[in-house]
Amino acid sequence: MEFLDVIKARKSVRYYDTEAKISMEEIKEMLAEAALAPSGNNIQPWRIVVIQDQSVKEELKGAAFGQQQVADAPVVFAFFAKKDAYKSVDAVYEMAVEAGHMTEEAKQKGLEHMLAFYGNVSEELIERNVVVDTSLFAMQM
Repeated sequence: MEFLDVIKARKSVRYYDTEAKISMEEIKEMLAEAALAPSGNNIQPWRIVVIQDQSVKEELKGAAFGQQQVADAPVVFAFFAKKDAYKSVDAVYEMAVEAGHMTEEAKQKGLEHMLAFYGNVSEELIERNVVVDTSLFAMQM
């Protein structure tokens, strides 16, 4: 399918088969693929809560202005942007080093530059950046 066709075919789903099931394996695969979304400095500030429990979905429906699809969907994903994710990006960079995608020197230089940047910008800019990155993840889902 051509990219333009994908864009034109996209639609917002409002009704779900209440009997449908999505396996944890499928959920993990979707999350892994969505995690390929870009994020500034590869911070990956998103945190995702997977909700399958019907009673929790019913409660969440109330917070979603009574939208029935929240209760009917086989799984609901709640996306959160972690404002201080840059403080723990060392672990993300270390995984990149271990996978051979980044050298130790590049990791250290990247951490130095990133921490200098985040140490000198407003909370509003940090919040905007992590919300944009988390939104890209959610869109990729």
